[in-house]
Parts: sequence; C-alpha cells; structure tokens
Amino acid sequence: MNDRVYLNFGIADLEQLVEQSMSDQSVLEGVRTELGCRKKTAKRKNILLMKIDSALSILSGKTIKADFPPGWLSEDEFEKSLVGKDFLAADHVRFVVPIGCKIMVNAAIKLLTLVNQLAGAGKSVTFQFDEKYSGTQGYLRRACFFEHLDTRVNVTPKVDLGERSAHFGGSDNLVEIIAIQSDELCVEELSNRLADTLISRACNKNIKGIASGRKRLNTVVETLFSELLDNVREHSGSRLPCFAVCQIYENNVAHIAVSDSGIGILNTLRPKLHENYPNNPEYLKLRDHDLVLEMFKTGLSSRNDEGGCGLPSCAAQATKFDAVVRVRIRDSLIKIRASDREHEIDSFLKNHSLASIEGTTISFEFPLVKLDRSTST
Repeated sequence: MNDRVYLNFGIADLEQLVEQSMSDQSVLEGVRTELGCRKKTAKRKNILLMKIDSALSILSGKTIKADFPPGWLSEDEFEKSLVGKDFLAADHVRFVVPIGCKIMVNAAIKLLTLVNQLAGAGKSVTFQFDEKYSGTQGYLRRACFFEHLDTRVNVTPKVDLGERSAHFGGSDNLVEIIAIQSDELCVEELSNRLADTLISRACNKNIKGIASGRKRLNTVVETLFSELLDNVREHSGSRLPCFAVCQIYENNVAHIAVSDSGIGILNTLRPKLHENYPNNPEYLKLRDHDLVLEMFKTGLSSRNDEGGCGLPSCAAQATKFDAVVRVRIRDSLIKIRASDREHEIDSFLKNHSLASIEGTTISFEFPLVKLDRSTST
C-alpha cells in the first residue's frame, strides 16, 4: 500500500497545504513523510520541513520560544529576554539567536547552565542560530560553549558538540568556559590563567601600574577567582558541573563569571543561621537580597568553623576595581556595586516573573583602567 498521499503534489502545493493545515497533525505528518521520500534537497524543502517540525512540536506538547534581541546580549538583556517564561512547564524549548546577536560571556554561562538543567529534566531543547556559524555561534564554539552543552540539545545549524576549539588557551582576551573540578590544583591553574590574561591585556594597552605591580595583581586576581570558585563549589551539590569563564572586551572591561546548578548559597546558609549565629536572631528575618549583602559584608557562612565564606575577600578585591557584582539565585538577581566605603545594593530584582535557574551564578565586571589602584601599595 502506498503511504505517499501527496505524491503528486508539487512543492508549491505542499507549501500551501501546510499553511492551511497548521493545526492538523495528520496532514503535517503526511507532508513530512512525502518530503522525506524526495531525494532532491532544496532550500524550499528544508524551510518547509522546519515549519512542519515547529508546528508538530507545538501540537504534540507545550512549546516555549525565547527570542533574544539583536545586538550585544548582556546579563541584564538576557534576563529581560526570559522574563515570564516558565520553562519547566514546557515540553519543548526553543532559543532563537537572531542575526546580529552577540552573546556576552556572563550571559552565555547562565544560558549554558539553564539549558543543561532543562535537558537534564527531560525537556526537548533546540538552539536556532539565524546567522549560522559566521555569527555568535562561531564565537560560542570558540568559547567552548558547545563542548559543555548537553548532547541531547538540538543545535541548528548543526555543530559538533563536545569538540574543543583548536585555539583553546591561545587568546589574550578570553579564558574559555571550563568545567570546575574539585581539586585545588584545578582552581590554582584557572586562577593563574585568569591573572595572566588580565596582565597581558593590561600590558598590551600600557595600562598604568602593571610594570611595577604584576606580582600584587596576580595575588589580587588569584584571591578573587579562587574564593569565587571555592564558594560556588561548596554550595553546589549537583551532578551537573560548575563552570567558569572570563572575557576582556574592547572597552577594557573584564567580565568574570562562575556558575553551578546546585541548591544555592542561601539554601545552604539559612538552615545554619540559628546554629552558627545564635546571638544574631535578626538574620533569620532577612530577605534574600539583604542576606546576600550580609554575606559580602561579614562573611556569613553555613560552615560551623572559623573559616567563614570567601565573599568578603571577593568584595574587598572588587572594591579595588570599582566592580559591579551580580548574584543570581533561582528567581532572584542581586546587583551590588562595590565602593571604597561600603558595599551597597545598586538595584535589586526579586520578581517571580524571572526565569527560574537553579544554583548560583556570581559575576564580576570591572574596568582594567582601575588596575593602577589595585596594584598600589
């Protein structure tokens, strides 16, 4: 029996039929079967297949589509693009990266973490890169984004997942996305790479203070990065890996981010507040953003020893760079601007319309022109 119901249809006839039958699953599947039997691959056929697949995915389950805007996709723009989207309620998730969209590293590491969480939860996830490899898809491959992407994620155009760029480690501006291991040697190596990247860029731009302060800068950066990595790793507890990344942009602003998919720093801290700080009952009533700020100020920690957490050390180093710090926890984003006198919340967004991302992401932005302050005695 011949199953090719639309054997005698031309491509124009099939296109018209699909347009008229976007809610008819049987017709769409029949047209898809017919297209699959035709050996000739043409642009019109491929476009029609994509349209059919998109329609079928909607008919077979709930689909959420996230369209990123063209231009630079910063952390804040990334958050705005996902506002109101409950990805966990969907069966299929499609991220569309348009022509001209340039994903910055602090947004990329959040996106990587979110997508791997969705794939791990059994969601069907697709990336659509409209500019193909010549656009941000090529940059993300260079930054090792796809090396760490869950192999169940569909990428269009197709890219070799898990393949490391041949240029890995060869940039003065980029420390590629790398999975954080639990051993101290890994943290030390990452810290050294970051310090070397910042120093090389500063030297190339003849930024004041580098020639005489290289050793002190190395200490500053190692303290910042190792404390961040230790802190995120401590509060992870997830089978999914933690990630770290650094990029220095043309305006000589360094972006550093570390991210995990664990239970989050506050979920490990809150149960320990009464036990570790019996003389400070007010801590139990603090809102999330105030509690995070207190961690930066005083080193509130879930540890029951005298070590505390490393966030005050991070804040002290951030102050030297006039840095902006962002802490992303589940559906909250806390932005802190470090100053010479104290660390104040510049803006706070606690809004349940934020897309939920498990774990913790901590990012820093700081201008390299401030290196002369960080290396001064």
